[in-house]
Amino acid sequence: MTPGTEPMADTAKLPPFRPLGQKAPDIECIRKPDGAIYLTQRHKPGDRPRSIPHALQTRAGMHPDREWLKQRNPETDQWDAITYGDGWTGVQSIAQALLQMGAGPDAPVMILSGNSIETAMMMVAAMTIGAPAAPISVPYSTMSTDFEKLKHCFNAVQPKVLFAAQMKPFANALAALGEHGCTVITADGANGVVSYHTLKDTPITEAVSAAMDQLHDDTVGKYLFTSGSTGMPKPVPTTQGAMCSMIAGVEGLRDDARDPDYDPEQPDNFLDWLPYLTKTPLMLN
Repeated sequence: MTPGTEPMADTAKLPPFRPLGQKAPDIECIRKPDGAIYLTQRHKPGDRPRSIPHALQTRAGMHPDREWLKQRNPETDQWDAITYGDGWTGVQSIAQALLQMGAGPDAPVMILSGNSIETAMMMVAAMTIGAPAAPISVPYSTMSTDFEKLKHCFNAVQPKVLFAAQMKPFANALAALGEHGCTVITADGANGVVSYHTLKDTPITEAVSAAMDQLHDDTVGKYLFTSGSTGMPKPVPTTQGAMCSMIAGVEGLRDDARDPDYDPEQPDNFLDWLPYLTKTPLMLN
Protein backbone atom coordinates (compact mmCIF):
# COMPACT_ATOMS: atom_id res chain seq x y z
CA MET A 1 0.00 0.00 0.00
CA THR A 2 1.32 3.39 -0.97
CA PRO A 3 2.20 5.49 2.11
CA GLY A 4 -0.48 8.07 2.74
CA THR A 5 -3.26 6.00 1.16
CA GLU A 6 -4.11 3.91 4.23
CA PRO A 7 -7.89 3.74 4.83
CA MET A 8 -9.24 5.97 7.58
CA ALA A 9 -10.36 4.25 10.78
CA ASP A 10 -14.07 3.72 11.15
CA THR A 11 -14.85 6.02 14.06
CA ALA A 12 -18.10 4.20 14.71
CA LYS A 13 -16.07 1.12 15.71
CA LEU A 14 -13.53 2.90 17.90
CA PRO A 15 -13.88 2.57 21.68
CA PRO A 16 -15.58 5.56 23.32
CA PHE A 17 -13.47 8.21 24.97
CA ARG A 18 -14.48 9.59 28.32
CA PRO A 19 -15.17 13.35 28.08
CA LEU A 20 -12.50 15.47 29.73
CA GLY A 21 -13.58 17.55 32.68
CA GLN A 22 -11.99 20.54 31.04
CA LYS A 23 -13.23 23.85 29.69
CA ALA A 24 -13.63 24.31 25.96
CA PRO A 25 -10.99 26.41 24.19
CA ASP A 26 -11.42 30.17 24.47
CA ILE A 27 -8.71 31.83 22.42
CA GLU A 28 -8.07 35.44 21.48
CA CYS A 29 -6.33 35.84 18.12
CA ILE A 30 -4.50 39.07 17.25
CA ARG A 31 -2.96 39.55 13.80
CA LYS A 32 -0.19 42.12 13.57
CA PRO A 33 0.60 44.19 10.43
CA ASP A 34 3.95 42.40 10.13
CA GLY A 35 2.14 39.07 9.78
CA ALA A 36 2.74 37.89 13.32
CA ILE A 37 -0.17 36.12 14.97
CA TYR A 38 -0.62 36.16 18.74
CA LEU A 39 -2.83 33.54 20.37
CA THR A 40 -3.87 34.12 23.97
CA GLN A 41 -6.16 31.90 26.00
CA ARG A 42 -8.80 33.80 27.99
CA HIS A 43 -9.24 31.32 30.83
CA LYS A 44 -7.94 32.69 34.11
CA PRO A 45 -5.70 30.59 36.37
CA GLY A 46 -7.42 28.81 39.21
CA ASP A 47 -6.49 28.59 42.86
CA ARG A 48 -2.90 27.74 43.65
CA PRO A 49 -1.24 26.46 46.82
CA ARG A 50 1.56 28.30 48.55
CA SER A 51 3.91 25.39 47.91
CA ILE A 52 3.83 21.67 47.15
CA PRO A 53 4.14 20.75 50.86
CA HIS A 54 1.33 23.17 51.68
CA ALA A 55 -0.82 21.44 49.04
CA LEU A 56 -0.25 18.07 50.70
CA GLN A 57 -0.97 19.56 54.13
CA THR A 58 -4.26 20.99 52.86
CA ARG A 59 -5.41 17.76 51.26
CA ALA A 60 -4.45 15.77 54.34
CA GLY A 61 -6.68 18.06 56.37
CA MET A 62 -9.57 17.70 53.93
CA HIS A 63 -9.30 13.97 53.10
CA PRO A 64 -7.00 12.25 55.60
CA ASP A 65 -8.29 8.76 54.75
CA ARG A 66 -8.29 9.17 50.99
CA GLU A 67 -5.57 7.33 49.07
CA TRP A 68 -2.80 9.60 47.85
CA LEU A 69 -0.22 7.29 46.26
CA LYS A 70 -0.35 3.67 45.11
CA GLN A 71 2.22 1.34 43.64
CA ARG A 72 2.26 -2.30 42.63
CA ASN A 73 3.98 -4.65 45.06
CA PRO A 74 6.20 -6.95 42.96
CA GLU A 75 6.02 -9.74 45.56
CA THR A 76 2.24 -9.88 46.05
CA ASP A 77 1.15 -8.24 42.77
CA GLN A 78 -1.25 -6.15 44.88
CA TRP A 79 -1.44 -2.38 45.20
CA ASP A 80 0.28 -0.81 48.20
CA ALA A 81 -1.22 2.56 49.09
CA ILE A 82 -0.67 5.47 51.44
CA THR A 83 -3.34 7.96 52.44
CA TYR A 84 -3.06 11.73 52.49
CA GLY A 85 -3.14 11.73 56.28
CA ASP A 86 -0.45 9.10 56.73
CA GLY A 87 1.55 10.65 53.91
CA TRP A 88 1.59 14.08 55.52
CA THR A 89 2.53 12.67 58.92
CA GLY A 90 5.32 10.61 57.38
CA VAL A 91 6.59 13.54 55.32
CA GLN A 92 6.91 15.68 58.45
CA SER A 93 8.84 12.97 60.31
CA ILE A 94 11.18 12.45 57.38
CA ALA A 95 11.61 16.22 57.06
CA GLN A 96 12.63 16.34 60.72
CA ALA A 97 15.17 13.58 60.14
CA LEU A 98 16.56 15.38 57.09
CA LEU A 99 16.97 18.55 59.14
CA GLN A 100 18.97 16.59 61.69
CA MET A 101 21.16 15.25 58.88
CA GLY A 102 21.97 18.80 57.79
CA ALA A 103 19.74 19.06 54.70
CA GLY A 104 18.43 22.51 53.85
CA PRO A 105 18.30 25.21 51.15
CA ASP A 106 22.02 24.88 50.41
CA ALA A 107 22.20 21.15 51.08
CA PRO A 108 19.97 19.22 48.63
CA VAL A 109 18.68 15.67 48.80
CA MET A 110 19.78 13.64 45.77
CA ILE A 111 17.48 10.83 44.58
CA LEU A 112 19.21 8.01 42.69
CA SER A 113 16.33 5.57 42.23
CA GLY A 114 13.16 5.88 40.18
CA ASN A 115 9.57 6.70 41.11
CA SER A 116 8.07 5.02 44.15
CA ILE A 117 6.04 5.97 47.21
CA GLU A 118 9.31 6.24 49.14
CA THR A 119 10.79 8.54 46.50
CA ALA A 120 7.73 10.81 46.60
CA MET A 121 7.87 10.97 50.39
CA MET A 122 11.58 11.83 50.35
CA MET A 123 11.11 14.55 47.73
CA VAL A 124 8.19 16.26 49.47
CA ALA A 125 9.94 15.95 52.85
CA ALA A 126 13.00 17.66 51.38
CA MET A 127 10.84 20.43 49.92
CA THR A 128 9.10 20.87 53.28
CA ILE A 129 12.34 22.11 54.85
CA GLY A 130 13.43 24.03 51.75
CA ALA A 131 16.02 21.46 50.70
CA PRO A 132 15.94 21.05 46.90
CA ALA A 133 15.26 17.50 45.73
CA ALA A 134 17.58 16.41 42.94
CA PRO A 135 16.32 13.29 41.11
CA ILE A 136 18.97 11.74 38.89
CA SER A 137 18.43 9.57 35.82
CA VAL A 138 18.63 5.97 37.05
CA PRO A 139 20.93 4.77 34.21
CA TYR A 140 23.61 7.18 35.44
CA SER A 141 23.91 4.88 38.46
CA THR A 142 22.97 1.46 37.10
CA MET A 143 24.16 1.31 33.48
CA SER A 144 27.25 3.47 33.49
CA THR A 145 30.75 2.07 33.79
CA ASP A 146 32.60 5.29 34.60
CA PHE A 147 29.77 7.10 36.45
CA GLU A 148 30.99 10.40 35.01
CA LYS A 149 27.51 11.89 34.61
CA LEU A 150 26.55 10.86 38.12
CA LYS A 151 29.72 12.44 39.50
CA HIS A 152 29.04 15.59 37.51
CA CYS A 153 25.46 15.83 38.85
CA PHE A 154 26.70 15.23 42.37
CA ASN A 155 29.32 17.97 42.11
CA ALA A 156 26.82 20.36 40.51
CA VAL A 157 24.38 20.35 43.42
CA GLN A 158 26.55 19.23 46.35
CA PRO A 159 23.90 17.18 48.17
CA LYS A 160 23.90 16.40 51.88
CA VAL A 161 21.73 13.27 51.62
CA LEU A 162 21.59 10.46 49.06
CA PHE A 163 18.53 8.23 48.68
CA ALA A 164 18.17 4.95 46.79
CA ALA A 165 15.28 2.51 47.08
CA GLN A 166 17.61 -0.50 47.31
CA MET A 167 21.30 -0.64 48.06
CA LYS A 168 22.38 -3.46 45.75
CA PRO A 169 21.62 -1.84 42.34
CA PHE A 170 23.30 1.40 43.44
CA ALA A 171 26.24 0.07 45.45
CA ASN A 172 28.79 0.56 42.66
CA ALA A 173 27.55 4.08 41.94
CA LEU A 174 27.78 5.05 45.61
CA ALA A 175 31.28 3.59 45.79
CA ALA A 176 32.28 5.58 42.70
CA LEU A 177 31.43 8.81 44.52
CA GLY A 178 34.20 8.08 47.00
CA GLU A 179 34.29 9.93 50.31
CA HIS A 180 31.19 11.96 49.56
CA GLY A 181 30.35 12.84 53.15
CA CYS A 182 26.60 12.34 52.61
CA THR A 183 24.12 10.39 54.68
CA VAL A 184 22.92 7.45 52.57
CA ILE A 185 19.31 6.30 52.98
CA THR A 186 17.77 3.21 51.43
CA ALA A 187 14.33 1.70 51.76
CA ASP A 188 15.83 -1.72 52.49
CA GLY A 189 18.35 -0.40 55.02
CA ALA A 190 21.02 -2.73 53.66
CA ASN A 191 24.71 -2.67 54.52
CA GLY A 192 24.23 -0.64 57.65
CA VAL A 193 23.03 2.57 55.97
CA VAL A 194 20.09 4.55 57.32
CA SER A 195 16.75 2.81 56.76
CA TYR A 196 14.03 4.93 55.20
CA HIS A 197 11.45 3.21 57.40
CA THR A 198 13.11 4.38 60.61
CA LEU A 199 12.86 7.99 59.45
CA LYS A 200 9.08 7.85 59.64
CA ASP A 201 9.36 7.35 63.40
CA THR A 202 11.33 10.55 63.95
CA PRO A 203 9.55 12.80 66.49
CA ILE A 204 8.41 16.00 64.80
CA THR A 205 9.49 19.31 66.32
CA GLU A 206 8.56 22.91 65.63
CA ALA A 207 11.66 23.15 63.42
CA VAL A 208 9.74 21.50 60.58
CA SER A 209 6.86 24.00 60.58
CA ALA A 210 9.36 26.85 61.02
CA ALA A 211 11.27 25.72 57.93
CA MET A 212 8.03 25.27 55.99
CA ASP A 213 6.94 28.79 56.91
CA GLN A 214 10.00 30.08 55.05
CA LEU A 215 8.89 28.62 51.71
CA HIS A 216 8.01 31.18 49.02
CA ASP A 217 7.69 31.43 45.26
CA ASP A 218 11.44 31.71 44.69
CA THR A 219 12.31 28.72 46.88
CA VAL A 220 13.98 26.04 44.76
CA GLY A 221 11.86 22.91 45.11
CA LYS A 222 13.94 20.64 42.92
CA TYR A 223 16.74 20.50 40.41
CA LEU A 224 15.77 18.84 37.14
CA PHE A 225 18.77 17.83 35.07
CA THR A 226 18.81 18.19 31.31
CA SER A 227 19.28 15.05 29.22
CA GLY A 228 23.01 15.53 28.73
CA SER A 229 22.67 14.68 25.04
CA THR A 230 24.88 17.64 24.04
CA GLY A 231 27.27 17.46 26.98
CA MET A 232 27.00 16.98 30.69
CA PRO A 233 23.54 17.30 32.29
CA LYS A 234 22.76 20.75 33.65
CA PRO A 235 20.73 21.29 36.83
CA VAL A 236 17.68 23.46 36.15
CA PRO A 237 16.24 24.99 39.34
CA THR A 238 12.48 24.55 39.56
CA THR A 239 10.88 26.87 42.08
CA GLN A 240 7.81 26.40 44.21
CA GLY A 241 6.26 29.33 42.37
CA ALA A 242 6.77 27.64 39.01
CA MET A 243 5.26 24.35 40.15
CA CYS A 244 2.33 26.00 41.89
CA SER A 245 1.63 28.25 38.90
CA MET A 246 1.36 25.12 36.79
CA ILE A 247 -1.19 23.81 39.26
CA ALA A 248 -3.13 27.06 38.98
CA GLY A 249 -3.11 26.77 35.19
CA VAL A 250 -4.55 23.26 35.32
CA GLU A 251 -7.12 24.29 37.91
CA GLY A 252 -8.20 27.19 35.69
CA LEU A 253 -9.08 24.73 32.93
CA ARG A 254 -11.07 22.34 35.10
CA ASP A 255 -14.75 21.94 34.42
CA ASP A 256 -15.87 18.77 36.14
CA ALA A 257 -19.47 19.27 35.01
CA ARG A 258 -18.39 18.38 31.45
CA ASP A 259 -17.64 14.83 32.59
CA PRO A 260 -20.92 12.94 33.04
CA ASP A 261 -19.19 10.35 35.24
CA TYR A 262 -17.66 12.87 37.62
CA ASP A 263 -18.16 12.04 41.29
CA PRO A 264 -16.22 14.11 43.86
CA GLU A 265 -16.37 11.16 46.26
CA GLN A 266 -14.84 8.81 43.70
CA PRO A 267 -11.64 10.50 42.55
CA ASP A 268 -9.87 9.19 39.48
CA ASN A 269 -6.58 7.35 39.36
CA PHE A 270 -3.85 9.12 37.42
CA LEU A 271 -1.00 6.99 36.09
CA ASP A 272 2.37 8.71 36.22
CA TRP A 273 4.48 5.81 35.01
CA LEU A 274 4.92 2.25 36.10
CA PRO A 275 5.03 1.33 38.90
CA TYR A 276 3.84 4.70 40.23
CA LEU A 277 0.14 5.47 40.54
CA THR A 278 -1.45 8.45 42.22
CA LYS A 279 -5.04 8.74 43.35
CA THR A 280 -6.30 12.30 43.59
CA PRO A 281 -2.86 13.64 42.74
CA LEU A 282 -1.09 15.95 45.10
CA MET A 283 -0.92 18.79 42.61
CA LEU A 284 -4.35 18.60 41.03
CA ASN A 285 -7.04 17.75 43.57
